[in-house]
Amino acid sequence: MDRRPSEQLSPVPSQITILVQKTNGLYPHWDFACVKMGEKGVSDRLQELSKKLDLIMKRLDALETFIVDKPEYADLAPSLKITRLGLGLYGEPLKILPRLRTAERYMKRLSISRDDISRCIIQALAVKGPLNISALTRQVEAMRGTASRRIIRARLKNLENEGMVREVDGFGKTYELIE
Repeated sequence: MDRRPSEQLSPVPSQITILVQKTNGLYPHWDFACVKMGEKGVSDRLQELSKKLDLIMKRLDALETFIVDKPEYADLAPSLKITRLGLGLYGEPLKILPRLRTAERYMKRLSISRDDISRCIIQALAVKGPLNISALTRQVEAMRGTASRRIIRARLKNLENEGMVREVDGFGKTYELIE
């Protein structure tokens, strides 16, 4: 659809839509929510939210230690475990989001957009985090239907030379995205 110049979308959105988990009574459900963008960028807000969740998790650890040490509070342990589980559902997507944004930036490069295997490698590293060559081969095979460790290794060398991935400590040769 063609747009007139006055109808062009602004490069910086005034709000974004995110998927959030809400609780209606006892049962959590997923819903979409609009977040207004102010002077802070999305990544700044996400970092702030991640820090707050980490602080809440530390407080839950302290409460759990207190409850375990005091037998008279043993009936509170299941509630605390449910709370920890609920907060964990928020924390994991926040940890993945910076990798996804990095992967999105890499996908716009011509060398990645034309190479299906490199694109699958970037996607796998973004979603799963650091992976070794065998794990990457399994992920690429799941996405494409076929993969070879030799080809994956060669593509990883190219991506490493282009500054998109780096080798990290881990089982075998483990690679991660460079953010």
